Amino acid sequence: MTKRQQKRNPELARRDIDTYKKDLIFEMTSQAYTDGASHEEVGELQEQIKNGTYRSGDWERKVASWYD
Repeated sequence: MTKRQQKRNPELARRDIDTYKKDLIFEMTSQAYTDGASHEEVGELQEQIKNGTYRSGDWERKVASWYD
């Protein structure tokens, strides 16, 4: 969706963001459990994604810190 389309229909833009977040939560939850995360850590990760504080690479850095 282009910026022009988003300006015309902000509801579609919000729906795209919501879909992106849901997809990311699904993907990262699977990855987190595969990496051996606890239920609590997965919950924290999901909350970060939902509230917009998750940044690309955050999870990878956290997992790497387990092995330092």
